[in-house]
Amino acid sequence: LSANCKFFLSSSCGLGSLPMVFNKPFLFSNLFPVGRILSFAPLSSHVPRNVVYNDKLLSIKEMIELDIIYKNDSNLFSKLGINILENSSDEILFSTKDILNKINNGFKISNINKDFWKNLKFQWDRHLSDKETKSLFNFDHFHKIDGIKTTIPDFYLNKYKDKFLKN
Repeated sequence: LSANCKFFLSSSCGLGSLPMVFNKPFLFSNLFPVGRILSFAPLSSHVPRNVVYNDKLLSIKEMIELDIIYKNDSNLFSKLGINILENSSDEILFSTKDILNKINNGFKISNINKDFWKNLKFQWDRHLSDKETKSLFNFDHFHKIDGIKTTIPDFYLNKYKDKFLKN
């Protein structure tokens, strides 16, 4: 299936990465944590999950401050009272349309995607340099700013620009 599909739609599980081996496009929905997006993966698109803490959606900056930007620990999230939201059916539908468009017209990193990655790097690096932190990892552990090959659908970044782009 992974070798012969037009593209692969999956959550961010191991099987979902298999199309990469066959140079096939893939779309990860319900991706979390944001800091572990497979930025190096060509022909791919990721739809991050939003995080709710104290009845509000968290921004990139706030996820970094809570030190959950790269963690995948449901016990920790439960202890902190953090709720990780599923993508809506419309978000998955529009993301599917987006990847089909990219398959037909090329996978290009848009300006809004570049802004997302720059913001993620800036916020993560700034947090680590501003104070002592228990965080084991920084942006460069998971990503290379000049090696970004994946995309997040532009409509999604626009929809949540106050969370992913402006801090």
